[in-house]
Amino acid sequence: MFRMTALMLLGAIFFSCKTFANKITDYFQLVNEAELLICDGHVKSAIEHYDRAFELQVSPFGKDVYNAWLCAYMLDDTARFSQFSIILIRRGAFLHESTHENILNQVSGGPKVEKFSAIWRRLKAETPSEVDTVYRQQLVNIFDRDQAVRHYFIDKYKNQYNIGGRDSLNVFDSLNTMHLKHLMQEKGFPTEDRVGFDNHFPGNPAIYDIPLMHDRSWTNRRTMDTLLYNNILKGNCSPQDYAYYKWQSLGIFKDSIAKYQVNPYTNYGAYRSDIIDNHIYIAQLTFRDTTVIDAARKSIHLETVKEMCVKIQYQFEHMYFKFWNPNVFMYSDGLPDNVKENIEKHAISKSALDGFNIISKQRCKYGLRH
Repeated sequence: MFRMTALMLLGAIFFSCKTFANKITDYFQLVNEAELLICDGHVKSAIEHYDRAFELQVSPFGKDVYNAWLCAYMLDDTARFSQFSIILIRRGAFLHESTHENILNQVSGGPKVEKFSAIWRRLKAETPSEVDTVYRQQLVNIFDRDQAVRHYFIDKYKNQYNIGGRDSLNVFDSLNTMHLKHLMQEKGFPTEDRVGFDNHFPGNPAIYDIPLMHDRSWTNRRTMDTLLYNNILKGNCSPQDYAYYKWQSLGIFKDSIAKYQVNPYTNYGAYRSDIIDNHIYIAQLTFRDTTVIDAARKSIHLETVKEMCVKIQYQFEHMYFKFWNPNVFMYSDGLPDNVKENIEKHAISKSALDGFNIISKQRCKYGLRH
């Protein structure tokens, strides 16, 4: 009997180690499956994946807690809704008093809004914010300086400010990045549980994203790039944000390949999708998208390009969910017919997109339902 119990215990330990060999990797895989399950209409299975992900002692990203929060509301699950609300409130989510209610009103549920809004308001009154307001303000100050110098050159050169003020902007932007790097080294990486969300909304890009992208517009800040990349591997930095920074640098400013990375390919496929006259057009995939790019995406814990397209399509149809940050959507109403036709020609068809989500046919490595 003792031997049998010992063997069962060893088996359980082995299974646990095998299943959760890398908590960061497992966290992102579970969240990816949860998001695909939401897109496939399986909200109950999705929230079970979020539960497992949040148990991994990895600080969950705000967008993941927020999406799980919406799932709890849709399932009329007050216990989970309260649990996720507390996490969001501690990080300073939703600056305005009615923001949470406006969001819930967008989700099918009707009569539940009043009940769940009351839960949020009670928890908001009881739960103090844990945001480091000093650190947060220091990051906001860098953004304010970034914008102030741009307003100066916009007033002087109008829409040619990038040309007229280029030399000066290069200096200011480099100084802002140096200050940002110094802050991160002195105070630690500004994770969401430390500094909250940009504009107090989970799912938004990081507070420091604009100054960082502006500096990468002029120079290749390899040191900063390394710092961000290493924090992705630690689960501190959003791989989505990083993929977008790299797209900005590679696609627009011809950034160099990051040779210090495990996978040095810098195109992570985080390009924008066109929304024209309330219709979304996602660019067609190429062989490279599903080979070279997908391998690079996997190295920083991102889903495949096809899975990203599924989520972007679903988020466009259900804007209250936040699988990808708003940067992936580019609104271009009123385009000339020939331009619109060209975009349509190179877009993925709806029937093809519908076939990309195969999560219900896959077996969950964590033993959960799909």
